[in-house]
Formats: sequence, C-alpha cells, structure tokens
Amino acid sequence: MYDKEAKIRRYSTRYHSLGTSLGVRRLLRDYHTLKERRYDGDYVACDVLTDLEMAISLACLTTRQRQTLALIYIKDLTQKTAAEQLGLRQDTISRHEKAAIQKVAAVYQYWTEIGEGY
Repeated sequence: MYDKEAKIRRYSTRYHSLGTSLGVRRLLRDYHTLKERRYDGDYVACDVLTDLEMAISLACLTTRQRQTLALIYIKDLTQKTAAEQLGLRQDTISRHEKAAIQKVAAVYQYWTEIGEGY
C-alpha cells in the first residue's frame, strides 16, 4: 500500500523548526535538492519552495541581504567569494546573511502563530 502522507511527514520532520534561524538555514542549504525533487514530481517540495519564496518576499530584506542569500544559497558561493563579488568584507556578508535568515525565520514564526501550519 502506498502512503500518500509519507513525504509530508518527512518534510514536517526535517523542517519542523522553520521559525528559527537554524531551521531556515537548513532549508536554504537544501534548496538545490528540493529543486531537483520538484522536477521529479515531488509536489511537497514544490510547496516548500513556494513557501520559502513567499517568506523571503515578506521578510522585508534589504537589497544586500537578498543578494547575500542568493549568492550563498542559490549560487553556492562561499561567504568570502560572495563578499568579493559584492565588494564587501566577509564579516559584513556574514552579518547580512544572519540578519536575512532571522527575518525569514520571523515570517515562519508568524505563520506558526496564526495557524498556517509551520
């Protein structure tokens, strides 16, 4: 018998703490894996990615914070390489990354508080 809810439970277990910086960082690190799964017909991965994109858009990130997330998690650059591309110091990139992740986590936390399932 096929368990239709297995994928949902697997994702719920892996990403149960999206209201925290650690949970969001884990999700961002899995970005490429989720993209691959989406193209393999994993509809739950589609939902997770859609929610992530929405959380990022609602997080009121600065341009630098948005660029930092894109370079580190989408383009898979190191903080050092991202800093060089943006003409910033590595510690500045680190601060932008941390602030961005905290803001995204706050969106997930809000969703939890209003009963949106996170």
